[in-house]
Amino acid sequence: MSSEMVTATLILSFLYSVIRMATPLVYGSLGAIISYRAGSDNLAIEATMTISAMVGCITSIYVKSMGLAIVLAMAAGVLLSLFLAFMFLKLEANCTMTCVALNNFTTGLAMFLPFVLFKGSKGSTMGQNSMKFASIEVPILKDIPVLGDIFSGHSILTYLSVVVVFLVWFIIFKTYFGLRMRAAGENAESAMSVGINVYKTKMSAYVLTGMVSSLGGLFMSMYYLSWFTARMVAGRGFIAVSICNLTGARPFLALLFAAVFGAIDALALTLQSAFNFPAELLQMLPYIATIIGVTLVSSLEVKRQRKLQAQRR
Repeated sequence: MSSEMVTATLILSFLYSVIRMATPLVYGSLGAIISYRAGSDNLAIEATMTISAMVGCITSIYVKSMGLAIVLAMAAGVLLSLFLAFMFLKLEANCTMTCVALNNFTTGLAMFLPFVLFKGSKGSTMGQNSMKFASIEVPILKDIPVLGDIFSGHSILTYLSVVVVFLVWFIIFKTYFGLRMRAAGENAESAMSVGINVYKTKMSAYVLTGMVSSLGGLFMSMYYLSWFTARMVAGRGFIAVSICNLTGARPFLALLFAAVFGAIDALALTLQSAFNFPAELLQMLPYIATIIGVTLVSSLEVKRQRKLQAQRR
């Protein structure tokens, strides 16, 4: 009986962790989807999440205002996204190289700034009195056996992520702005021929990207942990871009894939804590899954293109 109780506890803990692990991936993949629909692969989602996590946490330490921490973190994410958009839209810099440079820059800044502000704490705010989002016990749901253990007690950002999925879907597919954004992303010349300001539309899309992605960074430093560390995003931004590509930039499907990758991440933690598996081996699982997923989708897309070409002949 005791072993059955332990097993049930492990399963409930695992399912709870899946939702927790999926939350930053949802925000990151939604940000990547908006950029993708605007016509570019935004490989700087990692940088956006990192800078937002750092700014939000440091603001909460100094100002003790959750609202201001959220606002400044989102502003930092938006500014970084606008800089990226300006570089390759206005200055025509290589998008991939610009993203790589931004990722490296934010990693260095995330190591340096805490060191300067907190007297020797290299890349970390650990030990500082930072603020944290509260866990919310959902009325009625929290009293339901099993379901309450899995779906209640999460951060407001977790529950908000589902709402943001609906909002992003609505903006992309049900608004005039979304129509212009998709037109500009698919064929900029055709969009300009019908009077769409492609530059302004894409810049607006990057504002949305920065806003959405920054919430994933906030989750990492103000709920997942109660402090900031320079490498805490740990490749989640790149996984988010992969989710975007795997799902064909579909928001609801991205939510499902984020849950799948969250499950892989949660499985790694469960195996490590319960069965003492080597941490280094388990940390590889999300990235191995990403490689396999991207390879399969690319293979299927190549076969589909060949089939279409054969039919045209």
